[in-house]
Amino acid sequence: MEIKNNDGNYWIKSKEVEGLFHELSMEIMKNIVRRLKQRGTVDLIDNPYVWQLEKLNDMHLITEENVKLISKYSGVAEEVFRDVIANEGFKIYQDSHQQLAQALKSDATPNPLVQDSLNSLAKQTMFEVNNLINTTMPKALQKNYKQTLESAVAGVVSGTKSHEKALSEAVLKMYERGFIAFRDRGGKTWTVERYAQTVIRTTTFRTYREMRERPADDLGIDTYYYSAKSSARELCAPLQHQIVTKGVARTINGERVLSLPDYGYGSPGGCLGINCGHYLTPFVVGVNYKPQLPEYLQNLTEDDAKQNALDRARLKAFDREIRINKDKQILAKELGDKELQTKLKLKEKTFKTGRKSLIEKNPTVLGDIQNRRNTPIRYNKESTEFKRQLTEQTVDIKTNKVIGSEYNKLFISKEVKNKKQSIRYYDNQINRVLDNLHVSIQGLERPSIIIVGKNESKEYVIASYNRKDNTLFVRADLAENNKIIKEQQINGTTMYAYSNKASSSLVHELGHWYQHQNAIKNNPNKGYGDILRLNRKESHDLVVNLVEKGYNISEEISIYAFKNRYNNPEEVFAEKFVKDYFER
Repeated sequence: MEIKNNDGNYWIKSKEVEGLFHELSMEIMKNIVRRLKQRGTVDLIDNPYVWQLEKLNDMHLITEENVKLISKYSGVAEEVFRDVIANEGFKIYQDSHQQLAQALKSDATPNPLVQDSLNSLAKQTMFEVNNLINTTMPKALQKNYKQTLESAVAGVVSGTKSHEKALSEAVLKMYERGFIAFRDRGGKTWTVERYAQTVIRTTTFRTYREMRERPADDLGIDTYYYSAKSSARELCAPLQHQIVTKGVARTINGERVLSLPDYGYGSPGGCLGINCGHYLTPFVVGVNYKPQLPEYLQNLTEDDAKQNALDRARLKAFDREIRINKDKQILAKELGDKELQTKLKLKEKTFKTGRKSLIEKNPTVLGDIQNRRNTPIRYNKESTEFKRQLTEQTVDIKTNKVIGSEYNKLFISKEVKNKKQSIRYYDNQINRVLDNLHVSIQGLERPSIIIVGKNESKEYVIASYNRKDNTLFVRADLAENNKIIKEQQINGTTMYAYSNKASSSLVHELGHWYQHQNAIKNNPNKGYGDILRLNRKESHDLVVNLVEKGYNISEEISIYAFKNRYNNPEEVFAEKFVKDYFER
């Protein structure tokens, strides 16, 4: 049994939380710039000290505006963060627990109290962050505002700068200072933004690791799979793609198990230490097997990983400078300083050139997500034949298996003309949909997905699932979103749930797949006919339940679901599956 990643939306949403605090800081700075640019009774150049007094009188207005802004962003950040920790974090725990229990053939269930503890963690973390923001941010922005006024006036009074240049330089200094929250014992200055982001990042990553490892403690397993990525520090490099333990190194059934303490486990610079992006997944030796490495990692040496780590640090430095430069451009635009905008754009170009040169020298430095996306996709020369039942005939579809795709059961018909476009679309879309499903699919056999030409499909049928062969056929031109949506509209788009989404047909058929394969997983001794009857009963019960609750199937799901509610209730299940997916 191959172990799975189980990440879901965790990292996407955690980055969203971090980004909110940066947005908050930039919005406050833009508010300050607008207030500074606003004309009063005097101009900065004519009477700088009177101008300074007028702007100081505006400080209460700025504070009032930005306190509201702080409250708004704090509320949104708290909501998203709780979702990340309490929901997405618990989902990782559930999926990892289910995966491990299945490997051990145990009927143990996830501990529901884990979610309570995650809720408490999220609540406590955001209380601390919001408390600091609400108490220090208003004072910090007032102080920064005063410093900006003083700097602008000093520049003009010195006679060496125009009032425009003096104001621009003062605003850039404001940006570089940031809104200082406190100074730590080591004398290091922390801005509100940096403090919030650090706390959020530390908490989310700690939670991520704990939720992956917790099932091992629950079920008495002390062996783990050590993740692999393109870059690694010296003490992590030998552990990549290996089986490890927090105990003593040993050999189990011929499998060498390495000891984490031998590689600095528990120390800041050791394996899984500060800023280490690796993680552990519970692993049952003799039952689980390691995941297949993507092509770009298969021949990676320890020295390669170490060099990639150094180059990755350089790339992050370029990205940081580009982001800072873009922030300054936003402020320059608010100031109306075209000269500064031009200067900053030229500087940005220099950073981007350096970044491009680094990537050309070492493409792997892009990181694991980008590398997966940039892995060349091709298809083999060997032909694989699939049979598909159309209205009056069975069609033989000759295909080539796609190589280099994240989805390793992807095939494309030889009749498809625009193969590259279709393959790239499905390579991205399939995994995106599967990763974002509202249900757990651990332990389910994934379908073979066949990309077919229009002539190899029924008229107006975009996708279909064959339960018996566990195959999912999809039209190649689904990649042409507008074309497909237009075709659906001609055929009566209001019949289906979310017909304005090109991927809805794919999600619908995956609903049929999920229902069928989930029934097989839960009833391993049942035959094909019995499984079909179970699907029918489950779908019928769903319809009855919805009707009894007064649910308007036609309006709240789709007309198509309503028309099939009695004769073909499985379609109701699939349409409800689509609705739940997109609403999530």
